[in-house]
Amino acid sequence: MADGEDGLEIIDISDPSAPVEVGQINDGETAQGVCVSDSYAYVADDDDGLEIIDISDPSAPVEVGQFDEGGEAHDVIISGSYAYLANGWIGLQILNISDPTSPVKVAQAYIDGGFAYSVYIEGSYAYIADYTACLEILDISDPSSPVEVGHFYGCDAYSYNVVIVESYAYVSLGSSGLSVLDISNPSSPVEVGHFFDFESVFSIYVSGNNAYFASSSDGLRIIDISNPAVPVEVGQLDFGGRVNDVFVDGSYAYVAAGSDGLNIINISDPTACIQIGLYKNDESAEGVFVAGSYAYLVEGFNGLNIINISDPTSPVQVARFNDSGEINDVYISGSYAYLGKKENGLKIIDISNPTIPVEIGHFDGVVRSEISITSKPPR
Repeated sequence: MADGEDGLEIIDISDPSAPVEVGQINDGETAQGVCVSDSYAYVADDDDGLEIIDISDPSAPVEVGQFDEGGEAHDVIISGSYAYLANGWIGLQILNISDPTSPVKVAQAYIDGGFAYSVYIEGSYAYIADYTACLEILDISDPSSPVEVGHFYGCDAYSYNVVIVESYAYVSLGSSGLSVLDISNPSSPVEVGHFFDFESVFSIYVSGNNAYFASSSDGLRIIDISNPAVPVEVGQLDFGGRVNDVFVDGSYAYVAAGSDGLNIINISDPTACIQIGLYKNDESAEGVFVAGSYAYLVEGFNGLNIINISDPTSPVQVARFNDSGEINDVYISGSYAYLGKKENGLKIIDISNPTIPVEIGHFDGVVRSEISITSKPPR
């Protein structure tokens, strides 16, 4: 786990019923991102570049290699024998890590006047979210000789992240919304959609032909992206306040709407979406994850609220888990809930009986912002 100023923290979850903090390594810098491959963790360590940690014995992680040529390492992706390091104003650095104890730079792609904030590898291409410019596309079929084949500089906003889905790049622009680029021809990416009219997009969920946006002051916005060249808003539902998160499951959208609680929306007809259920208390709904007949509602300092949604028109609280600290995010896998906590690291909760959630493990540490345990499906 990349844990900001606390470095890399290792939690053994091979037995989810007894997760154990087994190791930590910290060199004083801020761990921005981590990618694990085989027995090694590769940490984008801000001003300290790339740190390579041997985690074959997770109880005793050992730094075995480092690469630092300045810059601000924000993100790292491993593909084959290479590490692709988004290293701020230095650009994209490509390292041969076949010998992790001695990483060797084989190439560097400068971004003219730009800042490499994150990187996504798909096939023979590296897609770089350029914080100051938008998107850079490199041909990395020969990692030792990357070639810029295309770019798009028309976002007019800061670019934080990029995700590739089929022939499209979705670039998050913070308070400036989302840019959708057609990358079917990587040498000539074309913006086919740009949603400017959001106060700020906090969460995006793509399901089928629709993209669902949780907007800070515009509520739930539904965009038909069946033809990405002509994205069309087909539905909207305003809750009168801040909307923080959205999760789509079948014909329903579950919206965490701050002080307006958990709203359950029938989206079978996106053009006429209607609220059919509401769970509301005195807390603020910050995030939501749906699994089976339950919605897991993040309520910040007030913990995790578990709601039975088997009847979407009448959601019922069945349990609450809470302790000190602020919960930022939740991910459900099997019988376990993994809670990202801003001041208390990672909590693992047994939810095999959702009415009696039990903490079975934790790792305390200070995190820089949210813990991204894994991507929610399919966001």
